[in-house]
Amino acid sequence: MTIPIAGVLSYFFWKQPEGWDWAFLLLIGILSQLAQYFMTISYQNANLAKVSNLNYIGIIFALGFGFILFDETYNLFTYGGMLLVLSGVILNFLYARSPKSK
Repeated sequence: MTIPIAGVLSYFFWKQPEGWDWAFLLLIGILSQLAQYFMTISYQNANLAKVSNLNYIGIIFALGFGFILFDETYNLFTYGGMLLVLSGVILNFLYARSPKSK
C-alpha cells in the first residue's frame, strides 16, 4: 500500500538528497534492517505477548523525538489515542501476569 502512494507523492514532491543526506539514508536503512532482524529473533525466542507489547512503547519515543528534534505539537485527540494504546498495552501486560482461573 505504501509504495503506490509514496511513488505518486514522490513524483510531485521529490527532492534529491545531497551531501550527508545520503549517509543518513544509508544509516537509516542499515539500522532499520538490524532492528527488523532482532525483532524477528525476539519473536522466535520469547513470549509473544511480552515482545509485541514493546512495539507500542515506540509511541513514547516518537512523541519525545518529534517534540525535541522537530518541534512537533499534537492536539488533544492525538494524546487521547496514545493514552488508549498505552492503556491497552498495560492492561494486556497485567492480564498476562495474572493467575489463570479455570
